[in-house]
Amino acid sequence: MRNALMLAATFSVLAAMPARAQVVEDRPIVVTGKKGTPRQQALRQLRQIVSTVDGQLARFAEPVCPMVIGLSLESNATVAGRIRDIASEAGAKVAPERCNPNIVIIVAADADVFTKALRKRFPKMFAYLRPGELRRAKREGPVHAWNTVEVRNDVGESLMQGEGDDPPTLEIHTASRIILPTQQVTLSSIVVIDDEAAVGKSLVQIADYAAMRTLAGARPPREPGMADTILSLFDRDGGTPPPSLTRLDSSFIKELYAGEGTATASQKKNAISRRAAAEQ
Repeated sequence: MRNALMLAATFSVLAAMPARAQVVEDRPIVVTGKKGTPRQQALRQLRQIVSTVDGQLARFAEPVCPMVIGLSLESNATVAGRIRDIASEAGAKVAPERCNPNIVIIVAADADVFTKALRKRFPKMFAYLRPGELRRAKREGPVHAWNTVEVRNDVGESLMQGEGDDPPTLEIHTASRIILPTQQVTLSSIVVIDDEAAVGKSLVQIADYAAMRTLAGARPPREPGMADTILSLFDRDGGTPPPSLTRLDSSFIKELYAGEGTATASQKKNAISRRAAAEQ
């Protein structure tokens, strides 16, 4: 239901939107960054970009289906295809080409105005957001991004509606001091990018940035220049952003989708930092 609402809203608002952003041609997937990133350095950088939900990192459980709107038809397909490749390489499930989108990347003429119009016309799109996600969605800037996340139990079951006035319940099947009995599952993700901010950015950069915001639920660094990540793509400090996913970014996505979804945020961050330090 939520995905259907999201798709209908997106198409209705974007029906007459021109494709104005000019980006450069696609390039193959390349991971950049310093060789053998030290673990402590990786941990410090992770703290700048990681977003936790009730002590865990959220990820997609259902097959991801990206849709891109606002560029040329060919560029839209290229960006969506690269997100699919990144997801597949990380071990996430990927839907067939014809699917109901749960990831929507929009390049809009004015990201602030567009997002405000979306909130006004389709408030239910934002009804299930947690307070932190809602604040990020409202925050003015070149990019607006929000993920809808729900808690599930250790075997992937959602909350069960209670009878009458009883509250919803979540049936727990295991009890462990090492892992949590819950997992945070991303249901849908939307990224709105201002077309002026996209000018001069490559399709690779746009796709990789979007992959980190959607697949990983990560956010731009709190302090510009403090993390080696594609998430610095739209920083206003004038620095040169990476041309593609960095080693930290690649490690983040791959480790997030490795193993069970019941790991704690601390466990995942430690695993990500170890991978980033070990990869050559």
